[in-house]
Amino acid sequence: DEVITYNVGGKKYAPKNYHANHKYGNMVTLYDALRTSLNTVSVKLLNTLDIDNVSHIIKTAAELPEDSDRVPPVLSLALGTAELSPIELAAAYSVFPRDGKTVHPVTVTKISDVNGEVYYDINREVNPKFDFLYPADKRESKQIIKPEISYELTQMMQGIFEEGGTAYWAKQRSGLTKTVYGKSGTTQDYKDGWFAGFSTSEVAVSWVGFDDNKTLLQASESNAAKIWTDYHSLVSYDLSSYIEVPRNMKTLDICTESGLKATDQCPKTIKFYFYIDGPIPETCYLHQKKDQDLILGGL
Repeated sequence: DEVITYNVGGKKYAPKNYHANHKYGNMVTLYDALRTSLNTVSVKLLNTLDIDNVSHIIKTAAELPEDSDRVPPVLSLALGTAELSPIELAAAYSVFPRDGKTVHPVTVTKISDVNGEVYYDINREVNPKFDFLYPADKRESKQIIKPEISYELTQMMQGIFEEGGTAYWAKQRSGLTKTVYGKSGTTQDYKDGWFAGFSTSEVAVSWVGFDDNKTLLQASESNAAKIWTDYHSLVSYDLSSYIEVPRNMKTLDICTESGLKATDQCPKTIKFYFYIDGPIPETCYLHQKKDQDLILGGL
């Protein structure tokens, strides 16, 4: 977690974290960086990736055309440079609880008259004159992220609601008790406050802002989060009690301080599922018995 100056098109770019009194220089896990919304780590991570590919994945998930300029392949994309509508963002977040598959949002599912004659049904392959409501090329989902990677990201978004996370206050105030996943955000100049996330069977997005793009004068992701958690506490109903874990994963006890596989000495741990063919954490080096303890134990 450090301030780095990047050279972007001949100009210097040095993203900082939101809180003015934030202390830099600490090593953090990606889990905690997402949980506390650290801009420095987000940009550093994107800088190691193929930015064009990241832009492509976002466009595909949000149902945007490939030639759209609303998701520019630039470093600031890590901080929300893309301009999406709430329904586009909801479509994009649907990828995570759907094993990495896209979904096309549908508004109209059935049209019939007073006599019961059905003119359009989303489940019918052919609906003369109404097929434009759900085009054939939108009916098949695209696998844009491996199910196992999608589930790892889903687990990370649960940390937002833990103590110290950006949505912990909103969850506590709303009295929300069920398991939910999400991410908060504020765009540049405080023009938008966002919260996007999902429960076990529903994706929802809340936005706070002005239609004419005026500034809100203050960060409003906490307001958006409060609206979101209120909705999930008072209105939303889950059809399932959990999101299914992909088969090719193994569960480990992880040290919350180091982000590595916990030892018996680690004071606080969480369970986390990892893709068995992906990186598996090494054993925590912060909490191991010292050689002196072992010697005394032997004596």
